[in-house]
Amino acid sequence: MTAVQLFTLIIIGMVSPLLATDVDLGFRYRLTPCPTFSTGNALNETEFLGTWNEIKRTSFLFEDNTKCVTTKYFERGSGGFFLAYGRIIFWPISFEKTTRIRLRPRMDESYESEIKVQNTWISLGNIRVLYTDYTDIAVTYSCRDLFYGTAVEQAWIVSRTTAALTSNQEATVTTALTPTGLLLSEFQAVDNTNCGR
Repeated sequence: MTAVQLFTLIIIGMVSPLLATDVDLGFRYRLTPCPTFSTGNALNETEFLGTWNEIKRTSFLFEDNTKCVTTKYFERGSGGFFLAYGRIIFWPISFEKTTRIRLRPRMDESYESEIKVQNTWISLGNIRVLYTDYTDIAVTYSCRDLFYGTAVEQAWIVSRTTAALTSNQEATVTTALTPTGLLLSEFQAVDNTNCGR
């Protein structure tokens, strides 16, 4: 770690609680720029539609104290998706919340994710599907370059069910994560009990 990178992380740590939006706060910081790679597979948006349940995710303060997290993908006429991001927030009081997000296709296999605040769509950064078999699991990833060669990233493992990953699925996920440098051991399990589904 260079002195500049160390200084950058110290500054980020000091100002993040003051300046961060919901989506900036709590991302996983990395000391290298976002990885550049191609999955080599075009996403079939029609087959990807429907509900996905979060099974595992990297640590993300925005999702702390949440359980039963789902993302329901709807078709967007001009390409990409509208999605309903639902979850149960269980602290300090328990309640359900759903947020509408728009995903617009970009030129690099990723999607620009945006949230509507009043009448304006605000960017949340990019997101890309690293792997999916459309019927069982998918791995999604987001990364945004900051400055001085640092970046913030987040990844999710989602499933059509709430069952734990099988050993074969874990091997598939591990392979899909390789270009990002993330390890499956860095993910935390999402609580999918008592969801009322």
